[in-house]
Amino acid sequence: MKIGKAIPAGERLFGLGLLLCLLYLSAAGQINEPQHHLSEYTIVQYHIPRGQHYVKQRKLKWVNTNHLKFVARFDNSAIYRTIDPRNQLDINKLYGFSEGLDHQFNSARFGWRFSNDSVRLFAYVYANGKRSVAEICTVPLNEPIQCSIKVFPTAYLLSAGNNQVQMERGVASPIAKGFLQYPYFGGNETAPHDVYISIGTFSK
Repeated sequence: MKIGKAIPAGERLFGLGLLLCLLYLSAAGQINEPQHHLSEYTIVQYHIPRGQHYVKQRKLKWVNTNHLKFVARFDNSAIYRTIDPRNQLDINKLYGFSEGLDHQFNSARFGWRFSNDSVRLFAYVYANGKRSVAEICTVPLNEPIQCSIKVFPTAYLLSAGNNQVQMERGVASPIAKGFLQYPYFGGNETAPHDVYISIGTFSK
């Protein structure tokens, strides 16, 4: 599969800066994902301001999990047109985790974009520096969709609704250990207007 353009250097800065805070993570909130009832989640509306890549609500969280589950909801702000029509096919980032410090070396995330009049969800994975992308499904606006990433020794299983995609994993261990990855707009271009994405994360 031929994947689009290289990710801009700006997206890499936050991941590499995590090293400075690593020593403090033992005291920080951790994400451990046992099985939960679907009613047990807390919703955060993430805001990517116009002209920006990153969400406002962004903080370090250490991930130690074999199953990350969340519910996502896109509103009408997910409809956009890029300045350069070629960038309409760029994949924005929704949610997931890195394994280790560098999310462009080993990580599993959901991506999304608005193209052909639909919001489309993707599996967006790095395995030992190799990026792989696979479309999972389209998503109706203003309706929640349940998403999950299951971790296996050699693969990730990304699920959205009733659709699943298996992707190669670069770390051979039963548990993923790294950092939570938040919504990010781009691609090459920044958000053309304020973008709001609601994500419900499961809690103990």
